[in-house]
Amino acid sequence: MKSFKQHITEEFYSKWKNKEPKKWAKRYVEVFGSPDETGRNYAKWDDIANFGGPTIIKDEEISHGVPVEHIDFVYSTRPIKVPAKKVDVLAKSSGSIIVDQLKEEVTARCHYLIKNAVTLGFVEDVVANKISDNEARDEYARRIKNNITPDWYDDPLDEYEETLAADIAHHLKINEKVEYYLDTTRDNTEKYIATDGDYWYTGKVGIKGDNMFLKLAATRISRSYFEDGIKKGKIKKTTPEKLEKDAGMTVDFKKLYKR
Repeated sequence: MKSFKQHITEEFYSKWKNKEPKKWAKRYVEVFGSPDETGRNYAKWDDIANFGGPTIIKDEEISHGVPVEHIDFVYSTRPIKVPAKKVDVLAKSSGSIIVDQLKEEVTARCHYLIKNAVTLGFVEDVVANKISDNEARDEYARRIKNNITPDWYDDPLDEYEETLAADIAHHLKINEKVEYYLDTTRDNTEKYIATDGDYWYTGKVGIKGDNMFLKLAATRISRSYFEDGIKKGKIKKTTPEKLEKDAGMTVDFKKLYKR
C-alpha cells in the first residue's frame, strides 16, 4: 500500500502535460526522493547534487530550433556573485546562463543536470579569473562537449557517458538577432550570407584538422548590395538548417568571424 507521501509525489507529475519533464521528474524522485515543493507545473528540490541552491523541473519544453532542435526544462541555481564586468562575458558564452546580481546567484537551464553543473562550474571559474574573457566562449564549448564538471559535482544521475559531446550546440549562444540569407545570383561560397545588424558576413571555407567547414566572415561587399538584393528578391532569407543543407558541409554558426 502506498503511503500518503508516495501518493502525493506520484500525483504531481502524473498530471503534467510534457513527456520529457514527466519522465525526468520520476527519475529525480527515484534518486533524490520527494521534492521539497511542488506546484501545478513544477517540482523543486532545495539542494541536490551539491549545487548549494534549488533545482527545479518545470512542466515545459522550451524548444530551440537554432542550430538544432532541443528542449530545456531543468533549472539549477548556485550562489555565485558575478561582477558587472563579467555579465556580458557570460552572456556571450552561452544562452543557458541566467545571472541574478541582486540575489547573487546564477541559474543554468538545460535538459541534463550534469550540463547545468558544467555550466555553473564554468561560471565560477570565469568569475575567479581562471578563464580569460577572450577565451571564455571556446572554453565553455570545450567543457560542455567533454562534460568537464566542477569538483563539487559527483554525477548522481549517471549522465556522464550518455551525454558526452551531446547537445553542445544548443548551449552555445546563437545571437537571435543574426539573420541568414542565400544570394541566388552567386554560385560560390559568398552566396551564404549572415548579418547581425551591424555587419554583413559571407561564406568562406575554413579547415579544422582534416575537415573543411563553412565560416561566415566579415565582407568588403557594400551594405547597399545586400539591401538592394533583398528588396529585389535576389537575396532570400533562409534558416541555418536550410543554409547548411545547401552548402553541403558543416557550417560554424557559433561564431561570426570579424576578420
